[in-house]
Amino acid sequence: MDKIKKQNLMVKIICVLLSFGLWLYVTNVENPARSYEVKDIPVELVNTDAIENAKFAIVDGQKFTVDLKVEGPSTEVSKVTPEDFKVVADMSKYALKAGENTIPVQIMSYPPNITIKNTGFLGIKIDLEEIVTKEFPITSNVKVSYKEGVYELDKKITPTTVKATGGKSKIDKIDRAVISGEEKDVSKNTENNYKVIFLDSDGNEVTGIQSDVSTAKLSIN
Repeated sequence: MDKIKKQNLMVKIICVLLSFGLWLYVTNVENPARSYEVKDIPVELVNTDAIENAKFAIVDGQKFTVDLKVEGPSTEVSKVTPEDFKVVADMSKYALKAGENTIPVQIMSYPPNITIKNTGFLGIKIDLEEIVTKEFPITSNVKVSYKEGVYELDKKITPTTVKATGGKSKIDKIDRAVISGEEKDVSKNTENNYKVIFLDSDGNEVTGIQSDVSTAKLSIN
């Protein structure tokens, strides 16, 4: 009985080895053509100043990728990655509008010995929104401590307001504009400049905003 089991095991091992050898032969000697779909190839947006010139901004949270069907020798196709392709979308060639825009893409480069098999339209969808400007008062989050016996008369921020410009959804997130930092052991009149940042209602910084001033001066008397 044991002898039969050993024979069966040997047959199975030989079958596996033969299958592997056949696979190696077909892959490396015959090297047949193979089709494959490469997913999530990143798309680079070029001439993006056309978006700003049209008074629009790209809505946050979007990912621009395409899937490409390729064909080529099995050994070449098996090595292909999304980073091997350069795909661009030229934002200056099309009329843009608020909301969803469908922009054609161009395949600028791809691996040698590979054929792109996609037919028909190839593009990405981009959501754009209106650029708006809103003014905010600047408040201080600067922590100030004084030497013993020294008391604050008043504090003043210059300028008192800042204009924020950006996509409407981002500007709508802004709750306040602040300067942050720390002044320790203040014993005399002090003036220092601090970066102006924008915060949402939870105290998180809202980034990607253009402002007419980048810093504000805090004067302590």
